[in-house]
Amino acid sequence: MTRRLANAVYINLNGACDPLNLAAAPTRRAAELDKLLGSAPGRTITHRLSTRITAHAPRAGWKHSINTPAMDAWRALTGGSRPPQLRGPIVFAATPQAPSWSPADLEAISAAVGVRTTVRPTAAFAQQCGGRSEQCDAVAIYHHRPAGRWAYVVLDGVGDTPLVREWTRHYAPRLAAAAARFGDPVGALKDIRRECLAEMPKWTDGELWADEPTACAVVVVYDQANNTLTTAWCGDARAYQVNEFGMHRLLTRDHNAAQYKRDRGMEVDDADRHWVMSHLAKFYGEIGWWRESADQVSRLLLCTDGVYEPLEDGERPGSLDALLLGEDERDAAGLLVDDAVRAAALLYDRPDNATALVVTLPEISDLWKLRALVKFSQR
Repeated sequence: MTRRLANAVYINLNGACDPLNLAAAPTRRAAELDKLLGSAPGRTITHRLSTRITAHAPRAGWKHSINTPAMDAWRALTGGSRPPQLRGPIVFAATPQAPSWSPADLEAISAAVGVRTTVRPTAAFAQQCGGRSEQCDAVAIYHHRPAGRWAYVVLDGVGDTPLVREWTRHYAPRLAAAAARFGDPVGALKDIRRECLAEMPKWTDGELWADEPTACAVVVVYDQANNTLTTAWCGDARAYQVNEFGMHRLLTRDHNAAQYKRDRGMEVDDADRHWVMSHLAKFYGEIGWWRESADQVSRLLLCTDGVYEPLEDGERPGSLDALLLGEDERDAAGLLVDDAVRAAALLYDRPDNATALVVTLPEISDLWKLRALVKFSQR
């Protein structure tokens, strides 16, 4: 006699998983689900999790507690999508296209129940005004759930006025949203440039010779599905990465007179670093970009010149070691900004705004586990 393979799993509120053999006939299967979940006949709610799996819950779910293990399993099997509110005992069952599961399939679902949190990047930022009256830097983070992409943006406003402050805070979230939705930070920068120029009269009250607000920009898109990082920038805002061995590397190349002269073997003056040759309000300014795998990247840093100038450049004191020393991204960002402002106070009469955004990417092993679960649920 051949043993029937399981085609369903009963998930209790405590996370216990029991394999089941539900009837193949739709009417009998529905009756069995009603009995298992304690529902009145025909009152079981069905949610489609994937092409291979459906989730079944009692209709009187408000009487039950939230089934956290089942919701964790939903997130793991779908790559992080938001589950419906699953209450009481839950049954994950094979669809008619996948009438039974192998022992390996059951193990995969049990593993999904054990995934308590969604595998996703975490981020934090820190800012200080330095010696300026206004904080004209801006930070934005956007997660596009359908595509599984995150966009991280830092804008370094040019100037020290309330107008520049409001301008950067207005366009930073727009840039992040555009970059995450389409996965193209270069295209997003171009679109936001056109938008900035079209809306400039509104910001300057139509004055032809008014000082126009603008900013340097850096944006990084993390595409979890493809495990890639795409960086784009204009001006001298920077992005760095830290690999699994704790070594940091610069991903951007400044668009300023200092870098221009350095590339051509010319003598560089101190004032050259402040002559920005590309920014958001310059339509024909250069946009740089770089794409690479995120396999060996553990952290990202996006920052303004108020952070890296006093810490990293030439004869400046300090380093980016805080990025490695911080226990989490919040500590790392705070240490970087504190060290930068402290060093700048010794070097300059008027320290600049300092902003650091630190992103910690998921561990590679966790990503492999998540991808295996998603692949199982969709194959």
